[in-house]
Amino acid sequence: MLEIELKFLVSSEAFKKEAFKASNMAQGFLNSNESRCVRIRITGDKGFLTIKGESLASGLFRLE
Repeated sequence: MLEIELKFLVSSEAFKKEAFKASNMAQGFLNSNESRCVRIRITGDKGFLTIKGESLASGLFRLE
């Protein structure tokens, strides 16, 4: 699977009125290999494990 890397800078406070829920999240990284990222996120009673590979040459895509 390819992940498309998109990031946006929000410079206005207007988005806050659209938010409907807040939650605490714990995040950690579990790998020692520079060619991939292994991340765990825990929110409430659920955990999410994500493994991401190196970005492709363009920097816009990477294996996930």
